[in-house]
Amino acid sequence: MEKDNIKLGHRIKTAREKMGMTQAEFAAKLEVYPTHLNRWEKGKVAPGWGILAEISKICNVSLDWLIIGNDDFEKEHNTFLNLNNCNNKDIEKIIYWLQNNPQDIILFLKIIKGKKEIKAAIEALQLLGLSTDRLTNS
Repeated sequence: MEKDNIKLGHRIKTAREKMGMTQAEFAAKLEVYPTHLNRWEKGKVAPGWGILAEISKICNVSLDWLIIGNDDFEKEHNTFLNLNNCNNKDIEKIIYWLQNNPQDIILFLKIIKGKKEIKAAIEALQLLGLSTDRLTNS
């Protein structure tokens, strides 16, 4: 998945450059240290779902494009991740991400489009053995 971090980092950099911002300016807008942004753009680590949602919003790019490279970069801003656009490899990336970032599960579910997709996502998380108690009891 390290290769995926590099691709994600490239898309973050592309989105930032589209806005005409330096790393320092973009980091300030995201309220993170410039060193964090630099590490994300180089693919050394990946930001959490909250930061990705904020990048999507600030740069007016779809989460589909930002997270998995689907969709058209110039497409109208979309704050939801449409799982209908995902193939099995994309779903594997998302599952891998959630396994390594369980604190982002609730945010992930908030950015998924459609009740059927949310139900399917919860079932997938349960199959992975990730706790969904807070999700199904609320």
